[in-house]
Amino acid sequence: MADGARTVVGPAPIAWAEDLAYGVEDRIKRVVYRDAPPRTFWEPSAVADQPPAQLLIASNAPVTPTFAPEPFAPPVPSVAAAGDGPWIAITDPHAPADPPATYKTVVHPDARRSYAAVAVTFLPPRSSSCTVALYRGGSMRIRTFTALRDGAAQMTAYWQTPPCLVEEDRIDDTLLTADDATGWGVSVGGGTVIRRSAIGLDHGGNTLLYAIGESVTAGTLARAMKAAGAENAAQLDVNQAYPHFVLYAAAPAHEAPRIASALIPDLVYSRSEYVGKPEWRDFFYVTRKAH
Repeated sequence: MADGARTVVGPAPIAWAEDLAYGVEDRIKRVVYRDAPPRTFWEPSAVADQPPAQLLIASNAPVTPTFAPEPFAPPVPSVAAAGDGPWIAITDPHAPADPPATYKTVVHPDARRSYAAVAVTFLPPRSSSCTVALYRGGSMRIRTFTALRDGAAQMTAYWQTPPCLVEEDRIDDTLLTADDATGWGVSVGGGTVIRRSAIGLDHGGNTLLYAIGESVTAGTLARAMKAAGAENAAQLDVNQAYPHFVLYAAAPAHEAPRIASALIPDLVYSRSEYVGKPEWRDFFYVTRKAH
């Protein structure tokens, strides 16, 4: 119903109604579940009795993983359940003998709400995805993951997207032959000519390029990135509401920064966006490096 109403009245009134409903629900739950034990999504059973580094399948039988997510300490011990921290392998019911490719765990992050539980899934990187990788020492690369696999042990973080728009100076073959390709995201109605954004590195890997374009396909965005000098480029978010690029003004030490301007016209934002409250979409920021 909410999704249907958004198309009629727009997102703002629906967001207001959802915030109101969530606020009432939270006040009720904090009274009803004040002394309740931590809520969880599944019974960890023998998980708590295993060594910390042990990875378990759903039946709690030890397995040899193909990759090994590290267990972690619960952030709020006072509301942690037995399953907070260890990773439990999710097995494929159609191939129970195969090594697991996905793991799950639970986190209780709120000391005041024992019923607030977050399910987290850990997946191995997709070999065919364009990967923005950060390395020890501060370097960065953008390539298909298979091209970065040998140096994976040195990665400190990575983020994956659809196939690279541009890789080693070449636009993806699909984008060369089908400018309306849907594998890089579409609008709710299926349109491919939409607002899109991308990130890229030049030939020396020393210059970071960011692009945001109106009424572009993945193919035209790829051509723009290549023309601007990107040797490798990955698409970021798409559609009208999500891609943003804003510039912040300096602020006193005791105040949060405020947006001074946007890169292009018609970007809708609040002055304290990304710094005033937690954001529900992923984002990154760039600051001037001190010398």
